Amino acid sequence: MVRLAREVLAAHPGDPLRARRALDVRCPDATPDQARAALAQASLQLRAASRFGTDADDLLWSDAGLAAASRPGCTQRRARRLLAAGVTEVVDLTCGLGLDAIGFAAAGLNVLGVERDDAIADLARRNVAQRGLDDRVTILVGSCQEAVSWEHLPRQAWFVDPARRDPGRVRADGSHIRLDDAERWSPPWSWVKAQIGVPQVLLAKAAPGIEHRLLAQSDDGDESIDTEVEWVSEDGQLLEAAPLWRRQHGAMGCVPRGVRRRAVVLGRSPIELGSGTAAAMIGQEGPAAPPEPGEVLFDPDPAIVRAGLVAELARAIGGRLVDEHLAYLVVPDPLPQSWRAAARRQWRVLWVGGYRPEAMREACVDHGIGQVDVTGRGRSLTEDRVRRDLRLRGRPHLQRRGTVITMGMGPRRSTIAVLGGIVTEA
Repeated sequence: MVRLAREVLAAHPGDPLRARRALDVRCPDATPDQARAALAQASLQLRAASRFGTDADDLLWSDAGLAAASRPGCTQRRARRLLAAGVTEVVDLTCGLGLDAIGFAAAGLNVLGVERDDAIADLARRNVAQRGLDDRVTILVGSCQEAVSWEHLPRQAWFVDPARRDPGRVRADGSHIRLDDAERWSPPWSWVKAQIGVPQVLLAKAAPGIEHRLLAQSDDGDESIDTEVEWVSEDGQLLEAAPLWRRQHGAMGCVPRGVRRRAVVLGRSPIELGSGTAAAMIGQEGPAAPPEPGEVLFDPDPAIVRAGLVAELARAIGGRLVDEHLAYLVVPDPLPQSWRAAARRQWRVLWVGGYRPEAMREACVDHGIGQVDVTGRGRSLTEDRVRRDLRLRGRPHLQRRGTVITMGMGPRRSTIAVLGGIVTEA
């Protein structure tokens, strides 16, 4: 019946009344409650399809579960990290609809899922069975705080994904507002960190904007714990931070202090970029220097920026930072295919100078640019102001589109403007 409900919703987009009438015609024996439930589930599946494709069609969803669900690439990545750590079984302490449990089991891990809501736990069991993985996954009902005190709970690896939305605050579109304060997550982040060292491996999912200091142990933490955090993005969107804390048995005093950082860019040509325990967020040697005409300026992927690995990327590709405080890189030519995913945007530099509208306008005319996008860092120049200053309207002979990048450079954050032509992929 849910499949038929998807079909009528697709046939009557934005018109739930007509969809309901069409479903009543196709399922005349269904009760009103059954029809409502089928349409609600079908609507969730159609929403999930935008992130999960056809994989969403055979799964059961809830509003909260869909909002919190990780993309398949993130789930697969977490499973690979656990396997690389030698894990064979994992406890998913915040199981929800069972999507992470399914990903772990599909990778060959045995999974014990813990879900506090009976109805959601039932959906998780049905999702696991739908994927034919119920021989590897067991779902129990209970809170994560209760579960960690269970006598026979496996302690090889635990996974925690705190709920980060406010159940009491809803937007006009029905979505719940995200919570920025990690202590208001469920469970709170301090509780998550209190579990470090209890299992051999603790893996967690956090909001990608979480403060770096909250990802490390306290200064007096166990020196046998190794910490690695991954920031993950896909299609230019920063998705999550995923810290993994691992107890190194027999390695007391041998584990490097600090947090090892890694950026993972998912996609057709995925990229992984890692570091040691250096604390610098960007940093480079040498003075700030703006790009020069003919060079390529690019904006690194947000996972690389958030992980503080922009300087490492510059070294890997033979580029340089424009300024130690700005996450812009310069290279002689557009990035090759193997590194293209590292750039959110690339521009061929056409003109560079101070923020002088007349000179900028002349450069636009010289290059046939009549429309501009505006971006930048370090200076608060609005898009409307830049376009107003350039006065390019009413010049139909200028057909090209360009980008004005403004940046505050040097100790005084002097404004530099760059006119760039968008680099298109071959």
